[in-house]
Amino acid sequence: VTDVLRSFADAANDYPRLLQTIVERVGMIAGCACSIRLLTGDGQKLETAAFFDPRGGDQFGKYAGVPIPVTESLRNALDSQKPFIDELKSQRGVEEVHAGGAPVVTRVLVAPLVARDAPLGCLFVVQHADVDAPSFTGDDVELVDALSRHAALTIANARLMRSLEAIERARSHERSI
Repeated sequence: VTDVLRSFADAANDYPRLLQTIVERVGMIAGCACSIRLLTGDGQKLETAAFFDPRGGDQFGKYAGVPIPVTESLRNALDSQKPFIDELKSQRGVEEVHAGGAPVVTRVLVAPLVARDAPLGCLFVVQHADVDAPSFTGDDVELVDALSRHAALTIANARLMRSLEAIERARSHERSI
C-alpha cells in the first residue's frame, strides 16, 4: 500500500498522469477494471477522468466514457463519505445507466472521492461477468476506501497546485508588462 500511495505522490505534478496512476494501481491491486469519475460543474453527473481494465481491450473504455447521472445511491455515498457495493443482478440495471447497452457487470465497488468535505467524484472498481472472481470482501472495501481517501486528497492538492501555478503565471505576466 505504501508503494501505491508513493506512486500517487510521484504523479501529483501531472494531473492526467495522476488520475491514470490511481486507476491503474487500484485496478491492479483489485484485479478489476477501475475508473475515476469526477462531478460535473453542476454536480448532476459524473464524467470519466481516467479508466483502466487489466483485461485490455477497449470495451470497458467505450462505456467508461459515458457520463452517468448522480443517482440517489451515489449522492448518499458522496454525502456519507462511505463506499458501497452495487450487486447488479441484471443487464437492465447497467443499461439504465449506460444507454445503448454495456458490458455485463456483476458488481461495482463505489468509493467516494471527497477531500476537505468537498465531493470530487467516485472511484469505481468493476467486476465483469466474464471474470471468475468472488464478491468483494470487507477487506477489499476497506482497502479501496483507504486508497480512495488518499487519492481524493492527492487530486485536491493537484488541483490546488494547478490553480496556484495559474495565479503565479498571471502575476508574472503582469510584472512583465
